[in-house]
Amino acid sequence: MEKLHKYIQKFIDQQIEFIELNPENSVIPFKKNLNAQRRAELSIAIREYDKAILMNPQDASAYYNRGLIYSSQGDYEDAIKDFTRSLSIDSHFQFVYIARGDSYALQGSSEAAIADFKDAIAINPQNSTAFNGLGAAYRRQGDYQKALDNFSAALQLNPQLAAAYYGRGLTYRMMRDNDRAIVDFTKSIELNPSDDYSYNNRGIAYRSKNLLDNAIEDFNQAIALKPDDWFAYNNRGILYNNQGNFTQAIFDYSKTIEITPHDAKAYNNRGVVYNEQGNFTQAISDCTKAIEINPNYVDAYVNRGDVYYGQGNFAQATTDYTKAIEINPSAEDAYNGRGDVYYATKEY
Repeated sequence: MEKLHKYIQKFIDQQIEFIELNPENSVIPFKKNLNAQRRAELSIAIREYDKAILMNPQDASAYYNRGLIYSSQGDYEDAIKDFTRSLSIDSHFQFVYIARGDSYALQGSSEAAIADFKDAIAINPQNSTAFNGLGAAYRRQGDYQKALDNFSAALQLNPQLAAAYYGRGLTYRMMRDNDRAIVDFTKSIELNPSDDYSYNNRGIAYRSKNLLDNAIEDFNQAIALKPDDWFAYNNRGILYNNQGNFTQAIFDYSKTIEITPHDAKAYNNRGVVYNEQGNFTQAISDCTKAIEINPNYVDAYVNRGDVYYGQGNFAQATTDYTKAIEINPSAEDAYNGRGDVYYATKEY
């Protein structure tokens, strides 16, 4: 059972990470990655917990364990119900507060998640996992100082907690403090060498510092650890695109799309590269696909407008730039693009 718990927790952590990196994408790609054997095992486990609960409706652990499985399958509503039922039986079950906090976080309910992590800490002030969860919740709210404080508290309690180094590193990266981010990601990798997310994010930090060889090495390592790591392919694609290596960039974006076909960003990014290559038909197709996935994707409208502008199709370009402005009245690139059209057509 401990092995199953570790698997489920890793799965939940991946879902949380995906949501943090893709807040506009409601499709979580991990569920499809459960192989048939694992799905069967989890289904059997749920049935066993059903029986346990039927035999003893006051079994708090059975509700907790079933809730963990529901959460790993993306069924957060049922997970939260089970965790809540477990806590109604045993209000001092600290790990249930943490698990429910994770599920609330996956639902986007940061305040509820924060309340649960605080309750877990009130029960056990030495619980480093609860401080780590609280730090992640504050980071999602954009309260970076509280996030840093709680990650550091977690590390004071448990200096071997790789997740806290990773979480603090991610917070530093969001604060554009790439030097400290790199230090924390490096420590996370030392403690957990199989963590592709730490390699990915350290690669981004290296890229931000223009240490491109280091960045590519980290993205390569992330892919070696996890060959279906869409995040690493996408990040490496951005780097290759910036270097003008369009062929490799298209390969990486295509791999991202193969792994996560509902990733609007990957289609948009590949469309930009096709435009750079002069492949306007494919560029328009990719930007259009990005818009189909996310009708409010401002960058995709702007980029498609740029392609139309390059073709001399000023009417379509104007339509796309205007749509981008309607969605985001502060979209500077859209105003610039529409201004270029007006200048080209002498509409001034």
